[in-house]
Amino acid sequence: MLIKTKLIGAIALLSSIAIGIAIYSQSTLSETGDMMDAVYADRIVPLKNLKATSDAFAVSIVDAAHKVRNGNETMESGLASVNAARETIKTNWDAYAATSMTDEERRLVDNARSQMVVAMDSIMALTQILSAKDEKALDAFVRDKLYATIDPLTATISEISDLQVELSGTAFEAKHREFETVQTLSIAIIVLVMALAGGTFLVVLRGVVGPLGR
Repeated sequence: MLIKTKLIGAIALLSSIAIGIAIYSQSTLSETGDMMDAVYADRIVPLKNLKATSDAFAVSIVDAAHKVRNGNETMESGLASVNAARETIKTNWDAYAATSMTDEERRLVDNARSQMVVAMDSIMALTQILSAKDEKALDAFVRDKLYATIDPLTATISEISDLQVELSGTAFEAKHREFETVQTLSIAIIVLVMALAGGTFLVVLRGVVGPLGR
């Protein structure tokens, strides 16, 4: 075989391997980036939306009702706080509901939607009480309806949040295992390339130096 042919074959082989490694690495990085984007969009951001929704119910509305009832806040101020919380709930819940969901998550969300209808009706009643400045009705509402309608919903939202954390952890663990596999394959490929390079060097050495020495 001509020396020129040997050199071209060796270069072509090593180049093909190098290109293959580059393509494989780029594909893996791209898949990892897509996975991270999906986890952020479908798991991390929704957690923020869920927290804002839960806080609007369990903190903002409950706090406003108690402050007005205790005389620490006016009826007008309490009404404004409740209405602001309603807007927060709508914005964040709608944003969360637009994300992709697993079957288990969808089951919890369907339950939350049913509970939210009850909770929002209760909050509407609260706004009417505050608008009418009915202190007696407000006292009865806080004692009998406030927690009874909000607590079941916030408990379900907490379950959804826990599921989000679990799903995020599962996704990261799967990608970590994939990374370890890629790392092992990369090391194996590097060892193979080094072995081929050494073999190619010996072939070229014998094909070039051998004839020149004769």
